[in-house]
Amino acid sequence: MAKATSVEYGSVSRSDFPPDFVFGVATSAYQLEGASEEGNRGPSIWDAFSNTQGKICDGSNGDVAVDQYHRYPEDVDIMIISKLGFGAYRFSIFIFPDGLGTKVNDEGIAYYNDLFLTKDLN
Repeated sequence: MAKATSVEYGSVSRSDFPPDFVFGVATSAYQLEGASEEGNRGPSIWDAFSNTQGKICDGSNGDVAVDQYHRYPEDVDIMIISKLGFGAYRFSIFIFPDGLGTKVNDEGIAYYNDLFLTKDLN
């Protein structure tokens, strides 16, 4: 077994990057949305994995997550990426109720439309 080593890093600041460098953040639908059995949502591979006993040490899963599915209007108020100093936001969506992409979930499309059209997000 390799011996663990400690690496010490100096401080990093915005000025260490080119002026046109874009800092961003990312999330996944599984991390945020919750509502695992609502809105005609089907199970994802992460639902299957995290709900299998012994796969996650503390037994947690994304069944509720941070409940953005229900709380997105107030979440948008606190997640305005530009207010946090970031210039980009990458996220995933989950709109396939069978988890395979053979059908599109109309309720999922409606949720994302509501999220994207939230006044403060635009």
